[in-house]
Amino acid sequence: MELVSEVMGDAIDDALEGDEEEEETEDLVNQVLDEIGIDINSERQITGLLKLNQQAMKTVE
Repeated sequence: MELVSEVMGDAIDDALEGDEEEEETEDLVNQVLDEIGIDINSERQITGLLKLNQQAMKTVE
C-alpha cells in the first residue's frame, strides 16, 4: 500500500512541476520582451485595431 501511495505522490509532484516550469518560462519571456521594449499586450491591441480598421474600410467601399 505504501508503494502505491509513493507512486501517486510522485505522479502528482511531476504534474505540478510542469505548471511551475510553464510559469517560469512565461515570466522569462516577458522579462526579455520588456528589456527589448516590446509590450506584447499593446502589440495585440494595435493588431486588433488595425484589423477592425481594415474591416471598416472594406465595408465603406
